[in-house]
Amino acid sequence: MSAARDFFKLQGAAALRQRSRHRQFRFHFGFPRRELLPVRARARRGSFDGRFALRAGTSDRRVFEQIFLEEQYDLARLARWSELRRGAEAAALPPLVLDLGANIGMASLFFAHLMPRAALLAVEPEAANFARLEVHCAQLGARAQCVRAAAAGSDGTARVVAGGGATASFRTETGGGAGAVPAWSVPSLLARRPDAAPFLLKCDIEGAEREVFAGDASWLDLFPIVMVEPHDWMLPGERTARPLLEALARRDRELLILGESLISLAPVA
Repeated sequence: MSAARDFFKLQGAAALRQRSRHRQFRFHFGFPRRELLPVRARARRGSFDGRFALRAGTSDRRVFEQIFLEEQYDLARLARWSELRRGAEAAALPPLVLDLGANIGMASLFFAHLMPRAALLAVEPEAANFARLEVHCAQLGARAQCVRAAAAGSDGTARVVAGGGATASFRTETGGGAGAVPAWSVPSLLARRPDAAPFLLKCDIEGAEREVFAGDASWLDLFPIVMVEPHDWMLPGERTARPLLEALARRDRELLILGESLISLAPVA
């Protein structure tokens, strides 16, 4: 029954969104099966035709709304998007989207629509989320690689811990033990995709951004676009955004806000 309720809620949300002149997709919602709601998102312009399934009793529906209905990752809204995209498309290597905290892959699919030539590296530490991520990214073929790992400031291992009950809010803590997953720094992750040039870093890792941006963050200069959701609101007193802000303050970059994310852009060429 919970999947059926999600189905009708999504139908209503999509019907409202359909009246918006900014909407980029046509949606088809399948009949719920085994607590999964099949969704097909076809671009109004372009060839993107994405298929995924939302799990009942999880935060999948809200993530879908944020990404595909509210379009919180729509970088095409940025005044400099055309300039940045032209530069990426003119490069010899395809642009790389590094998706840290990929969850079940909806952001990766959205970026695949936004940048049809892009390669994607989707990183997610939690087992159930990662299983759905692999299924969803398989439709992108060799364009997408999925890595079950935590994003960190240095290579090692990390534990996945509950994040307040939401399947989009799992956190990681440095350390080993039962159930530990690999932890990779951004340079180590980039080494996995030598076939693409860094273009967009998307980072939504529930407070672990403190470790990722601490210390030597010179790799920031490789990305024309850096997109980070800060989590000081969720972890009061821990100042998880401070290393990010300090790293950006040392650089001649622009700072914007889009949806729940801070956007840092490389300077105008």
